[in-house]
Amino acid sequence: MATPEADHNYYEFPDEFFEEEMTIWIDPLDGTKGFTEGHLNHITCLIGVSIRGRPRIGVIHKPFYQQGLQQGRTYFGTPECGIFIKDKFPGNIHQLR
Repeated sequence: MATPEADHNYYEFPDEFFEEEMTIWIDPLDGTKGFTEGHLNHITCLIGVSIRGRPRIGVIHKPFYQQGLQQGRTYFGTPECGIFIKDKFPGNIHQLR
């Protein structure tokens, strides 16, 4: 049986909400064990935000992305816009399809 919440547009979010309706996740060093063992290519920093239990935005940053571990890469996205990638060098942003 469908709930009344199932009738809403999944991509629409309220303009206003109470602070207690928002959840924020932050993991400043995801992959701690690998980091302590020197495996830098698996290290990420994670940030996620949900409002009323629905995902709103997510960010994953890999500070050591390319060979030589000198280039970072950031993935970010929202339900309504999709996922994007931002490389430290060059300065372009592209969308995953």
